[in-house]
Amino acid sequence: MPNVNPKILIWARETAGFSVEQAARKLQFKGTKTTTATEKLSAYESGKPSG
Repeated sequence: MPNVNPKILIWARETAGFSVEQAARKLQFKGTKTTTATEKLSAYESGKPSG
């Protein structure tokens, strides 16, 4: 995912009325053995993408 301003990412998700879980599904984030899709989105929202 390209560099995204975390504040804008949070604003967009909240404006759309999505929870972190719902947004991760809509964005088609995939989990791995060590990180869930929700954790990935949370990392982007905190400014620390997990890759």
